[in-house]
Amino acid sequence: RTNVSATSAIDELEGGVKYGDITLKGHVVAGDLELFRSNMKGVTFDRLDVSASYSSFVADKVTRLNLEEGFRTDFEVREVGNLSGNLKYSPLKIETLNNELDITAFRGDLEIQLIQADFSSIKVNAKYTNVDFSFSPESKYELDATTTYTDFKVPEEIIDKSQQNGPNAQEKHVVGTFNKLSKRKASTVSFETFNGYLKLN
Repeated sequence: RTNVSATSAIDELEGGVKYGDITLKGHVVAGDLELFRSNMKGVTFDRLDVSASYSSFVADKVTRLNLEEGFRTDFEVREVGNLSGNLKYSPLKIETLNNELDITAFRGDLEIQLIQADFSSIKVNAKYTNVDFSFSPESKYELDATTTYTDFKVPEEIIDKSQQNGPNAQEKHVVGTFNKLSKRKASTVSFETFNGYLKLN
């Protein structure tokens, strides 16, 4: 069993922790961690790679976060710049996303409370997963979503242009632009979902 606690800044942090608690109160420049049945709390990170099983991860701010593998782990981040990852049975909750998301999820929950107006791209491949994302009203994005056996709710100006394909209309292809008249450059948003729900606010 390993417990780690640090209050000062750390340039580089790497290693594995099993059955332990990690508390980092200082800024971390770069981290590469493997967690097993452990709890981690951190404040700010420039870059962090995490693989975690049966664990929990909480951070205030991460500029670049790569969740290499999350299995039965709860992830919660207050603010993240770029986020990528592969999650199974792992809920992810983000308060604010600033730039980019590229994630694959299986039997999880993905929630982002605010996606900033000047984000660049969102790419999600999800199976048996509930997705609930809230975009800034100032944002402009082109949505391309293919959903199968998925309940979805997207802004009215997009849903008007949706297409339904396949038998029994179980597969739907939704394409459209949010805030089309805005002079802002459009960001890209793509989803491929199977079973679950997709809610875009």
